[in-house]
Amino acid sequence: MMKASRNKLLSDPRYVEFCIRYRHNLYRYVIEVGEIQPTWQQAQLLKAIEKPGARAACSSGHGTGKSKVYATAIDWHLRVYPFSNTLLTANNISQCRSVVWKELDSVMNATDRAFPFMAGHFIKETKRYYTKGYKDTWFAIPKTAAKYKPESIAGMHNKNYLILVDEASALEDEILEVLRGGLTEERNRFAMISQYTRASGHFHEAFNSLSDIYETMQFNSEESPLVSKNYIRECLITYGGHHSPEYQIRVLGRRADNLSGYLIPL
Repeated sequence: MMKASRNKLLSDPRYVEFCIRYRHNLYRYVIEVGEIQPTWQQAQLLKAIEKPGARAACSSGHGTGKSKVYATAIDWHLRVYPFSNTLLTANNISQCRSVVWKELDSVMNATDRAFPFMAGHFIKETKRYYTKGYKDTWFAIPKTAAKYKPESIAGMHNKNYLILVDEASALEDEILEVLRGGLTEERNRFAMISQYTRASGHFHEAFNSLSDIYETMQFNSEESPLVSKNYIRECLITYGGHHSPEYQIRVLGRRADNLSGYLIPL
C-alpha cells in the first residue's frame, strides 16, 4: 500500500510535464505558479539561482523581496527535482524560520492551487519540507552549525542539491567551507544573500577575489518598487544621510565606503 502511494506522483503524467516545464526555469515558475510579477531585482536573483551549478552572491538593502525569492526557490527545487535536497542556513536560523520559512507557506499554497493534483504530496513542518513518503530522502531543511562544530552541517550530497545562505556576511567561513565541500555535482547550486556588514570573509571575497566564480548583484532599496519613499526618507534621517555606513549597508545594499571605527550588527 505504501509503495503504491509513493509511486503515484512520480508516475502521474501531469507531474512529469510539470517537471519538464519548470526544471530549468525558476523565473517562469514564479510567474506562472506563484502568480506574482517579480521586480527586476528579484528576477535577477531568480535567473542566477536557476542555472545548473549556480554560484550567486547578492548584497541587499532592506525590503527588496529577497526572502520571497528564497522561499520560492525552496518550493521550486523540491518539486521539480525528484529526490532533491535543499538546505537553508544562516547565522541566526530562528530568523530564517520566522521569515523565509513563513514565506514558504504562501508559496506552497499557491503552487497547490495552480496544480491541484499535487496537493497533499508536499508537506511542510517546522523543521522540514518534504515529499510524502520520502521524508528522509526528498526534502528541504533549515539548519545551521556552531563555529566550533562546523562539521555538524556536513554530509549532504545529492545530484540535485541547493544551498541557500541568508545573512551570509555574518556566517563563519568554517561553516561556509564545509557547505561548499558538498557541491560536487554539476546541478549543485549555491546562493548567498546578505547586507554587506564586513570587509572580510567568503561573502566579501565573492565580490572581489572570487568574482570569477560568483555571479554577483547589488539590491539598492532606493530602486526597489517594494520599498516606500517614506521608508527611505526615514532611513536617511535615522542613519544620518547617504554617506553614513549604516545607510550604505542597510539601504544602498553595498559595502560602506569606510567601515573603520564602526560596528554594523545584522
